[in-house]
Amino acid sequence: MRLALTALIASLWAVSAQAATDPAMAFPKAPIVLPAGHADASVWQTLNIDSEQTEIATSIDSGRIMSNAGGGGLIGSLIIMSAVNTKPKILRNLKDKADIGIASIRAGLKDFDVDGLALATVRRGAASMGLQDASSITVTKAPALEAWHTAQQAAGTTPRAMVFLQYDASPDFMQIRVLARLLIEEGQPGKARTLAYLPILSIVQLRENAFDPDRNAQAWGKDNAALARQALTAAFAQIEHLLPRAVALTESDVALWSAKMTPKVFAAGFNGPLIERTANGGTVLWQNALISVETAP
Repeated sequence: MRLALTALIASLWAVSAQAATDPAMAFPKAPIVLPAGHADASVWQTLNIDSEQTEIATSIDSGRIMSNAGGGGLIGSLIIMSAVNTKPKILRNLKDKADIGIASIRAGLKDFDVDGLALATVRRGAASMGLQDASSITVTKAPALEAWHTAQQAAGTTPRAMVFLQYDASPDFMQIRVLARLLIEEGQPGKARTLAYLPILSIVQLRENAFDPDRNAQAWGKDNAALARQALTAAFAQIEHLLPRAVALTESDVALWSAKMTPKVFAAGFNGPLIERTANGGTVLWQNALISVETAP
């Protein structure tokens, strides 16, 4: 499964059992590195965190749903047409099954302060970039991009940053994942100009895959979701570590990592150049995003 990040994001949340981000929000289709002279976070006017979720989300493997995108002629089209009324039912069944599987994880995480973890994570990451005023970092719990754009236009040209956070379990419950999308803009008359769009995906996967979603989910949910708590903590720690790395990216970095001849590594279904090894022995690679893959303790 070799997916570009844009395809991954669609697979993670386009049919998510819990919508985590306003679907009307339009993010750039590819990463945008900061222009020279803008990497100093101390000049950012504000840094907001958009974390709308109240519980860990599930995701559905929509690739199992029929599609006629590959052709199939008249007979293929007739088969797809006959399945049109079945597709919503399949999606509902997958959603229901995912909700059952994740129930023990959600119950164990009920008192786990993910918002506090996210705030602490971004604060420490921002501090390492030079943004020392922790009071300027806020968390919003509702779709805020349009309101943020409006405020941005009124605020002048001072750059503003927002980190959009989402977290979920993979369809097979093998992974717990945190996606952070850092968007930095500056106001211009009548509009906001995107200075940077930097996605970071942090994955923590089970040490052993039971090849049974229910058994994998039980592993995360056991003992008041102890392993899921550790996984979220580890995933957010990598977000903290990689935020400064993302801000420091240059077009030369992206060009080198995107070159066909650059040696690649494979981790968690992604194939890209090795950026670094994590402190826990995991892998950070590049595939249209900084992607961290670690194994749960």
